[in-house]
Amino acid sequence: SQNCQYRTAFPEFTSLDASQGEYPEGVAVDKVGNIFVSIGGGSGPRGAILKFTPAGEKSVLVDFGTPGAAGLAVDAAGDVHVARPVAPNNGVYRVDRHGRAARLPGTEQIVFPNALAFDDRGNLYVTELTDNPATTGIKLLKPQGGGGSGKAEPTSRLVFTEVKGG
Repeated sequence: SQNCQYRTAFPEFTSLDASQGEYPEGVAVDKVGNIFVSIGGGSGPRGAILKFTPAGEKSVLVDFGTPGAAGLAVDAAGDVHVARPVAPNNGVYRVDRHGRAARLPGTEQIVFPNALAFDDRGNLYVTELTDNPATTGIKLLKPQGGGGSGKAEPTSRLVFTEVKGG
């Protein structure tokens, strides 16, 4: 076995201000080392996606306002994808490097999107938790039209549907 040691690369990153409502929810890192954090709750900037550069500079990539944002993932083109779990704005949004956001077509069908992850083929996996066991699970979004500007629509199949809990 190998020993792994971790160090804090960005001291400023850890200084989110809870007194200003900066409660982190999701986190993602792009291929150049920018860190993106979604602010999910509190009385402050709910729905903001904060960006931290490798130099430690903090800025707001986009602010959805309330309701907030949850999980994040960055695609190969560097666009940030954001899960927004509260209607009427629920769905998965693509945000480009200029902060322009657009909901991916068809993702308004995902009632409560939460965590996001890309595979090496550009497929996006979205967890969904609802009161309905038939819809709770992992949705697969396959890119349509190619590239970072293509459409992505949820497939009709759930990758994992059996959720057991206490």
